[in-house]
Amino acid sequence: MKRKINIYVPFISLLTFVLWSCSSSMQPKSKNVGERVFSVKDVVLEQRMVLEKLNPKVNRKVSYNGKQDEKVISDVDWKKELEIISQFDLNNIKWAGQFTCDTTYEDSLMIQNFVGSNQSELTHYRVVHDALDRIKLLEIKTKTSGQVTSGNLDIIMQFGLYENTFPLLTSFTYESNTNVSHWQTDSLIINSKIEQI
Repeated sequence: MKRKINIYVPFISLLTFVLWSCSSSMQPKSKNVGERVFSVKDVVLEQRMVLEKLNPKVNRKVSYNGKQDEKVISDVDWKKELEIISQFDLNNIKWAGQFTCDTTYEDSLMIQNFVGSNQSELTHYRVVHDALDRIKLLEIKTKTSGQVTSGNLDIIMQFGLYENTFPLLTSFTYESNTNVSHWQTDSLIINSKIEQI
């Protein structure tokens, strides 16, 4: 009888270890972000090079304090259009150690949520990748505060597939709210949709 128990102990131990490993790898992972992570600068540079080559038109809707305007823009200066996004790269030294990252998986998507500390003007970052690690969505939330003004800037970039392989920017939105001395609030929303190529 004692011999049979000894035969099964390693098997049960291995099975327990495998089950524990599988269940722990399926849990969202949280870590303090100090090392190099997702690079917005690289994404912006790659997008800019492709969009400059393809030269698509952009359908732009602008809303300022409730007043709206819409127009189609051709010959877009992609460096200027995407420059503001590059400023919020998580790898910037000024944000080192100010973020925690939670990674979850839904269907075939990997979702990374980077949450900033209270001291950071960059408060939230959300990156969604498909099963082949191609970017689908990028959301950036920022805040500023001072003695006279405070506000926030939210950026959303959505990507589709170009020629079924390359994740190409399909739309981007900037939403800004600024409070001046607690009596005036300015709201600006710029939604840009890239026309099909």
